[in-house]
Amino acid sequence: MLTDRDERLLLAAAEKRVCAPLRVGAALTRLRRALAHRGRSSARRREERESVACPPEPALR
Repeated sequence: MLTDRDERLLLAAAEKRVCAPLRVGAALTRLRRALAHRGRSSARRREERESVACPPEPALR
């Protein structure tokens, strides 16, 4: 069973979470870095892959 004091503490904690500023800028920066890193590594993989020519398709009559 919650006392009045416990309820007030829970309410204050919830209000603090709601009022806390969102750190959107920091999250977007991390996301940009992760995507940039992913782009560089996939470009490297493409360069390392050996390209294989497809055999010519037979002409349809």
